Amino acid sequence: MNAGAVISLLMLILGTIGNAISMVVLSRSRFRNLVSAVYLRYLTIVDLIVLYTGLLRKFIFFLLGIDIRWYYPAICGTHKWLTYVSLQCSAWIRIAFTIQRLFCIWLPYGSRYRFTERAARIKIFIATLFIVLLNSHMLYGHRVGFYAYVNDTVCVYVTNDYGDFFEMYWSVLDLCFYSAIPSVFMIIGNILIVVKVLRSRKGIQRHSDSSSSNRTNGLSRNSKFSSMTIVLIMLNIFFVIFTSPSGILLIGMIYWETNDNEILIWQLVDVFDVLSYLDNSLNFMLYCLSGSLFREEIIKLFCPRRRSIQDVNESQEMHTKY
Repeated sequence: MNAGAVISLLMLILGTIGNAISMVVLSRSRFRNLVSAVYLRYLTIVDLIVLYTGLLRKFIFFLLGIDIRWYYPAICGTHKWLTYVSLQCSAWIRIAFTIQRLFCIWLPYGSRYRFTERAARIKIFIATLFIVLLNSHMLYGHRVGFYAYVNDTVCVYVTNDYGDFFEMYWSVLDLCFYSAIPSVFMIIGNILIVVKVLRSRKGIQRHSDSSSSNRTNGLSRNSKFSSMTIVLIMLNIFFVIFTSPSGILLIGMIYWETNDNEILIWQLVDVFDVLSYLDNSLNFMLYCLSGSLFREEIIKLFCPRRRSIQDVNESQEMHTKY
């Protein structure tokens, strides 16, 4: 088994286990009524689809030298369509999440009525439907056919005109829609969120003469808010780090590729393509590192006895205090 197959398999295993645990944790009572958790649960589902379409195909190719799109007519266009749709949904769900957090931070008083669970589900449905229809041309634009250049059957375009459209225009549009535009939006969103959070903390420090009970109540009200905001910022950073290199290389190929370095360029494309799936594989670790509420629920899930003892101690402290 070569290095590409080993790395792909490890990412598949980590991503499957991590996303499955994330779904269980995000469906627990503590997260069930959080609007942010609606986006994260959907992101978990989409990430699993990405892993079992894009990354699984890479693993099979590295292991057996077989591209599943080449040998199964029913998979050719459908698989490509599902891969593009899931990757774009993964990117734009982060944008929807970022917009929700921006409004909650900059306009907190009206946001609780504007950004509800029902509204989040409607936005997710509309965005998904738009992306599904936007990429629907792939379903009828590809077929399995003989390609003389490789002397084998491959997934080819139904017509030369469609092939020109896909290679010259759609690939660039997809790159912008999947990577470039979301990355720019996430960077700007992160900056605005951090600026507002820093301003808010300065405001709290200026009013530090308020009573300790008021400060304690404020901290408890903002714990979920702060945890989800940190998770969002880290999600956006991971997306930009892991997806940008592949996008930059695909754009740069137009200017950099020559007969001498063609093989090297395409090897780098494969490497960066696989690395981009880290964004879909490591979200569980990201939640654990950046989300205090998520870590607490993990402890409850896997160490219920330890958590029950902690709850009893907290209850005793509350009775003693009051």
